[in-house]
Amino acid sequence: MRNKCRQCNGVIFPQGCPAIFPGNQCVCPRGPTGATGPTGATGPTGDCSNCPPGITGATGATGAIGDTGATGFAGATGFTGATGATGATGFTGATGATGDTGPNWLWENNLFVDSVYGLPLGTAQRNNPGRPYLTIADALTESLPGDNIYVRTGNHTGFNLDLTERNLYLQSATVTNNTADTSLFIGSNFNIYGDGTIVINSGSAFNISGKNYIELIRLTTSSDETVATITDETTMFIKDLFQNTSPTANSFNLSGSKHNFAITNFIINGGIGFNIVVSSFDLNIGDITQTGTGTIFVQPGTDDQSFFRLTFDSMSNTGNIWQGSNNAIAIFNGNEIVTNSILATPLFLINDQSVTLVMDIKAILGFTSTSGFFEIHGQLFINFIALISASPTNPIFLLEDTAATVKIEGFEVQAGGGAPVLRDLSNEAGVRYKVVNSDATNTASPCYEKNSNRGNHFIEGSFNFSTNDASIPAMSLTSVNLTQCSLAIDNFNNSGPGISLSVVNCELNGFIHRINSNSNAVCSFQLPFGNINLQIDETFQNGPSIVPTLILAGGRYNLTMSTTRSVLVDGSVSGTEVLLSTKRWENNGGINNATQLALIGDSLIEADVELWNNGDAGANSVQMINLNTSNTANPCVLNISRFISNSTPANNNPLISVTSGRLSLSGGDFQYYGQAFVANVSNSSVLVFDFLTQLFSPPGVQNQFVVDNARLILSGQSINGSSGGGLVVLSNGATGTVDYQTLNYSTSFPNSIFNIADSSLTVSITDLTNTGDGDVFFISGNSSILVNSGNMVNNTGRLFFLSGNSTIKANYNRGDATGSVVAIELDGTFTGSFSHYCNYLNATANCILIDAGASPNFMNISGRYVSTSTNVIDNQTNINFGLRADNTILVAGNGAASINSLTPLTVYCGGVLTTNDPLSPPANVTPVPATNFASDPTFQ
Repeated sequence: MRNKCRQCNGVIFPQGCPAIFPGNQCVCPRGPTGATGPTGATGPTGDCSNCPPGITGATGATGAIGDTGATGFAGATGFTGATGATGATGFTGATGATGDTGPNWLWENNLFVDSVYGLPLGTAQRNNPGRPYLTIADALTESLPGDNIYVRTGNHTGFNLDLTERNLYLQSATVTNNTADTSLFIGSNFNIYGDGTIVINSGSAFNISGKNYIELIRLTTSSDETVATITDETTMFIKDLFQNTSPTANSFNLSGSKHNFAITNFIINGGIGFNIVVSSFDLNIGDITQTGTGTIFVQPGTDDQSFFRLTFDSMSNTGNIWQGSNNAIAIFNGNEIVTNSILATPLFLINDQSVTLVMDIKAILGFTSTSGFFEIHGQLFINFIALISASPTNPIFLLEDTAATVKIEGFEVQAGGGAPVLRDLSNEAGVRYKVVNSDATNTASPCYEKNSNRGNHFIEGSFNFSTNDASIPAMSLTSVNLTQCSLAIDNFNNSGPGISLSVVNCELNGFIHRINSNSNAVCSFQLPFGNINLQIDETFQNGPSIVPTLILAGGRYNLTMSTTRSVLVDGSVSGTEVLLSTKRWENNGGINNATQLALIGDSLIEADVELWNNGDAGANSVQMINLNTSNTANPCVLNISRFISNSTPANNNPLISVTSGRLSLSGGDFQYYGQAFVANVSNSSVLVFDFLTQLFSPPGVQNQFVVDNARLILSGQSINGSSGGGLVVLSNGATGTVDYQTLNYSTSFPNSIFNIADSSLTVSITDLTNTGDGDVFFISGNSSILVNSGNMVNNTGRLFFLSGNSTIKANYNRGDATGSVVAIELDGTFTGSFSHYCNYLNATANCILIDAGASPNFMNISGRYVSTSTNVIDNQTNINFGLRADNTILVAGNGAASINSLTPLTVYCGGVLTTNDPLSPPANVTPVPATNFASDPTFQ
């Protein structure tokens, strides 16, 4: 009998469970199991939804497998396993033929030429770089206006290639013309681009018109035909252009409206380089070489004026350079022209009055040319640095036409070989000749020669003329009715007479700084009925004979001289009148030199002079004045500010001799040694002698360069030497320029190297060392000084001593004053302005000392300053405006002050002002603004 299940504590358990539950737990004892009977029929399934799970019995043996039933629905696919290794690839099959390339819009209107891989007509295709044409001619055959033709690298030939309205691109290609009487390229309104080369073995390169643009790397021709005939308007750029063999062929025949060329290197063997029959032509050229005998530029001109502008680096020629006529106008702007040939015609030929040549050039060198440089029938305006001709037999400048006009400005002209620098044979010509240094050695003619009847002449420069013939003057003006002549000559050196002037009714105005002569006469003036207003600073006559240095005869003379030598006033020529103002009249010659002032005939002279006589001792020692004139009604008036003679003749010759005439002397100092001062008054002559003082002492110590109211230029690499005096002394409005790399100087006296009074000076020196006793710069009066230097060292004196109302601007790297003196001192009289920049200033005393009483109107310092012993800036005066210091470092040593001011001093700090003073700011010093003042006591 089966026990029924009971519910215990809400859980259904079968009977027979262990008694582990309290209370109403069902406890069913279990007996031994009997044998299993046969299985009965299966009863209906009971409802055991609420029965507790029963215990699963042991699994019985598996029965035989029955037939497989129908396959049920497939379940979900599981994860894919890893891919196995790929097997070997099989053989690729044959590739099919490639089809034609379709059109591409980038290649429209383009044709391609390839001399190696090109295809014949019918096979080559437009707009297809893969099917180029074999020749340029083939491509042109199938081209249309506006097409682009690309010529690939290689060698190409052709002739009469019509490029009208095409664009040709030469991609490192060479195109050759081998056919005579043809042109490589013809047509109009085309462009050539790229880096191609043109070779002309026969025929020409271009015969073109219209508006064209051409670029080439090189054009080489050996043909005897014209290289290019170009009409209308063309722009051309060529790197190298060579004309190899033909000595007669023209390079360019140019006509039409205008052209613009640029050529880097051009070698021409002959013929005409540029035949310019064109309204406007601009040429920019690097180097041009003419190896033949032709003319580089021929400008026939037009009735409407032909304008040519040339810019170049260098030009070398064995032929002519330029010929212009018929309204031609040319402008040359370049560096150097070198000519090495003997020519029958000048380098530049201005053919008629309507031609104008304007030149701005650095140098023209004609080492073997004998033809001269310029033949002028029209107008010449030239500016240059150097113009040198070694041996001309014709003038460098030759004026021949009636109305020729020239304006010549330059730095240096050198000529020699027998012809003048300038010969004027025109009748109405106007000449303006302004050259800093004109140096010529001639044997047969004057260096400057005017033989025409009329005209205006303005001559300015420094001349070193030598005619090697005492009878030939360096400058000859022999015109009749010369309208006006102006001379402004800085330095006139010559071996023959200086100026020979023989004209009628001339107005001569001029200035001559210095005249040096080794001949019998320096200047000879023959001027009937004319006027001369001439200032001569100094004259020197070193000739062997007893002759005057200046001869005045006829006309009216107004002469102003700083220093001169002996003068002869020839009153035998009617109308001679002389007004002479001379600061110093000096004779330094030997025993046979001329009398200082010789007056003869019916002459009149008024002079304000200083007379010096430094002749040697001897029986024929010079006289100071010899008056022998028949003009007794009008006295010769001499106001002598100083009378000095160092000559001691054995026979006691008089210094002044008045044989006939009237002489009035007045002046200041009178100094002489051993020579008697005797006035021989006779023949009703009158001598008035009035000197303020008489001093019997030797002349003062001489300096090396002393310039009074004149200009001094010193330049070079170095100056090394010593002197009893200083180097440069400027006074009375003088101007000086000193430009040197190094200057090592010493003096045995305390003379300054630069002593400047009421003058201006500009100094540029890299290294300056003074081992003498004087200052480097001693500035006084109303002077203007500009100093640009590297290093300056002075062992004894100051670097700068400033007084008066001067303006000083100093800019240098390093300054050392090691002689126990201040480096810079502003004297108590200084009322000028001082601007000073120095990287490093070192002194054994104060760097800058401002003496009591100084009242500069402007003072600016900048840079780094170092003083090894005492104050950097020591101010002992009241400076109302204060001191300006911009980005300045002031460092004092040994406990000294950077700025020591005895009076209140305002320092305007435009930049940062830094000192090493322990006080910030130093005593009596007020920085404005204070924010720009910095103090660093540890700064060294």
